[in-house]
Amino acid sequence: MATHNNALESCIAEFGKYLTASQGAIFCGAGISRNSGIPLWSELLEEPRKELGLPHGFPDAPLLAQYFVNNARDGKRRLTKMIEASLKQGTGPSELHRLVAALPAAEFWTTNYDTYLEDAMSDADVRSKDDDLASDRPTGSKTVFKMHGSLHAGRLDLRRIVLTRDSYERYENEWPRMWAHLLSTFSSMSILFLGFGFTDPNIEQIFRVARVRFQGRARQHFAVIRAPRRKTSLRVFEYQVQELQRVGVGVVPIRAFDEIEGLLRRLLVVARPPRVFVSGSYPDILWDAACQRLGRALEAAQIEIMSGSSTAGRAVSYAAAAAARERGRYRPEVFTLFWRTVSREPVRLRERLGTVKFLGNNYDELRSALVREARALVVIGGREGTAQEVDLARAGGVPIVPIAATGGVAKNAWKRMIRQRPMFGGRRVSQEQLRGLANPDVDRAVDAAVELLKQAMYLR
Repeated sequence: MATHNNALESCIAEFGKYLTASQGAIFCGAGISRNSGIPLWSELLEEPRKELGLPHGFPDAPLLAQYFVNNARDGKRRLTKMIEASLKQGTGPSELHRLVAALPAAEFWTTNYDTYLEDAMSDADVRSKDDDLASDRPTGSKTVFKMHGSLHAGRLDLRRIVLTRDSYERYENEWPRMWAHLLSTFSSMSILFLGFGFTDPNIEQIFRVARVRFQGRARQHFAVIRAPRRKTSLRVFEYQVQELQRVGVGVVPIRAFDEIEGLLRRLLVVARPPRVFVSGSYPDILWDAACQRLGRALEAAQIEIMSGSSTAGRAVSYAAAAAARERGRYRPEVFTLFWRTVSREPVRLRERLGTVKFLGNNYDELRSALVREARALVVIGGREGTAQEVDLARAGGVPIVPIAATGGVAKNAWKRMIRQRPMFGGRRVSQEQLRGLANPDVDRAVDAAVELLKQAMYLR
């Protein structure tokens, strides 16, 4: 679907920039915990619906909960126990929670009662009560705002969670600090909403803010929302999407919550600093001139460089660092050479440029760590070790730009690229771009690689 692809690519490109600038926040709904065995709203309230004799598909979950509390025998206590029992069926943080937790977001918000999001973080500062925002206690590196309360020691206090229609309507008065902070975040940051549907009462409460208070006066926000399965509902969905776009919320429609995982993996790569991992090797001085040209071009584009101790990596890094010094903007931390922590060989530097760091006890650890830090991989020649780095980059969703004119692993990776025609920077790599990477004039091939790197890294 072209509309879906355009919305997805726009979200990755624009929200990735906000994350890089520490101006992005994440807001998680019930769909995030679906794979952990936590039911959605409709499933959670199915038993109360049946007991009350309400029709299947009753659209207003908070009102349903209110009816049950008001009319069912011992309704409040029983509803609390039902929710606690359903939460105890959960299997713990899923890969989706871990991917969300890994994003370099300034804030994390959720309406979920379960603790899986914060459990996926090593040092989360959790704010689950309004009073938590009154203290200036030290915070962890990531703050989780639990807008509707939280499970504590396996128990829920219905007085401290938002569930019924009454609690929604009184929210601004009973949670004034949380509400004020949300409004501040909404106006000053870009928020990515995950795991919601248009029928979710939580999403309606939040987007009411966009319609009433911030129309055209807030940052761009994005919502990944599950589209309805029934064709009869699609027209309504289209109007809902248009309404949100009108008030500055871009919608990425998905068919299932599982699709969020792919989006997050790409965001993790795009949100990294503009840093390229140079991989490859060659005999003697065969591609020294090409590496020097590549290094100078990457420095001119303000792209950071990292590499292991490979021939190509060192040559590109030295050339880039020298160019930066000539241009009066040399910073050693921008050009990083990595060695294994336990190395039999002493570190031999041809020039004292850039920064040397020690990482990993073996080559596998070193390569894995480097790929996790890169926004793209460029390949020059190469043999077995380079092939491993290419495989790691491919598995990690890191764009690969092989300079096929230099042969070796680079040419093999280029042949695969021809077959797959990947999407770089929201656009499919063209046949002309692919031919440029194999240009027998290696200078032209390097120039083509630099332009493709900029595209892959969302720098143009």
